[in-house]
Amino acid sequence: MRHGRTTTETFPSESLCTLATPNRTDKFQYATYTEQIRNISVDTGKTRPLAWQEEEGEGSEQHVRSPQQRSSPYSSQNTPFTSELDRLSLLDLTLPFQELSKTLRPLTSTLPITLHNLPTIAAAFHDFYSRHTNGNDLIHSGLESALQLQRAIFETTLGETIPHTAEAASDICRIASLRSLEPKIVERAYSTLSLILRTIASALLKPDTSSQVALRDTWNAVRPYLSGSHKQYVRRCVADAWTGVVRKARGDGLARLVKLLLEDSSEGMEAVWSHSLKGASGQLHSRALPIFDLLLDDVGAAPSEEKIQTMNKVITALVHHTSSTTFAPVADILVQRQSTTASPRAIAYLRLLATALGVRKGKRYPESMIKPTMIKLMEAIPALRDPLNDKAWHRWYMQAVIGSLVAGKLAQWLSPGVALIEKLWDALVSWPGAVSGVSLTSDSGRAFCICQCSDQTSVVRCRAIFDPTYRSVSPRDMLR
Repeated sequence: MRHGRTTTETFPSESLCTLATPNRTDKFQYATYTEQIRNISVDTGKTRPLAWQEEEGEGSEQHVRSPQQRSSPYSSQNTPFTSELDRLSLLDLTLPFQELSKTLRPLTSTLPITLHNLPTIAAAFHDFYSRHTNGNDLIHSGLESALQLQRAIFETTLGETIPHTAEAASDICRIASLRSLEPKIVERAYSTLSLILRTIASALLKPDTSSQVALRDTWNAVRPYLSGSHKQYVRRCVADAWTGVVRKARGDGLARLVKLLLEDSSEGMEAVWSHSLKGASGQLHSRALPIFDLLLDDVGAAPSEEKIQTMNKVITALVHHTSSTTFAPVADILVQRQSTTASPRAIAYLRLLATALGVRKGKRYPESMIKPTMIKLMEAIPALRDPLNDKAWHRWYMQAVIGSLVAGKLAQWLSPGVALIEKLWDALVSWPGAVSGVSLTSDSGRAFCICQCSDQTSVVRCRAIFDPTYRSVSPRDMLR
């Protein structure tokens, strides 16, 4: 009998049941809430937009469409929103979301009805979000599905939702900053904000008055979340989300957008600019150079300490993100902006160049740009002889020279580094009261000339290689 039979059958081997057995090399690794929040990433353009589905039977030979239906891409009653609503209604059975879907379904049956009821739909989403605060239970809130639905309504109606963009952005930013919200919902919220802004960016950047008002209102709704009063992940994710608008801007639209963002001194703007300039895999974004040019134009037009500090942080972030090869276009722009005069604009550009040369001791500064940088700095030496020039210009000029010499190699040191040092020394000697003494130390076989000046200490790399022991030499012997 079968029940009494003793069998020696074994289970299939692991190689035959790989679909049923998880890979044993994938081990579960516990991560705290803080670690999960810190590692969230914002979708800045990788996700494909929702597609319009064709009516049932379309594509078959029996299904005949009129010329008007064939010419219209939106003749189908199945919009991206209705398809997403049907899908999520089956997957998310939480009571708050089911109530929201019940409210939205009769308002969105077709595209014309959806467009007609847009104010009511926006109010329904706002009411749904307003019920969720820090004191409420957010476990079965239906927020994740609601966020996906809101993205769908923007992708369905496109530019028609411009009047409601600011309110939607404000609600999403508030929801994402709630305490103890699940990391996956936080990530979904900021990704939804990013996709919404990217979807309607072209409409927000139009020159008409209504679009400009909507753009300003949306920026005013997002800007407070860049301040230091919020946590670091909030500031980073909001900056990532806003990059979709900055990168979509072209020509006059980009100029208007940059002018708007720079109207008021906002904390955290360095994150917006640096994230907009960064590309994937250590590259610069395709829109990086036009944006960087406009930022430098703004600094040069009205130099201020706040603007310079912001640009210094942007350049530092770019140096850490890129390689010496990919950073070359940025370095070329900075070198071309240098001037032989000691004006406030020249001081600002000189400080930015000194920053690019000084970060990572110049190791990320492109080797091909070191010689042009030294030549450009050599052209400005006559301004160093004028004691009436701003001492700040003298300081930052010396910082830039030091940075170029530190970043350079033997080939750049010999030419034009030697000529730069000699002309610089002649200018310092002719500067009344400049040099009070010179001493020399050696570091890793390379000599440093330390010029103890009346108002500062300037460090200039010398071309000679001296003994490792300390010695004192005369200024003229040092350069022979």
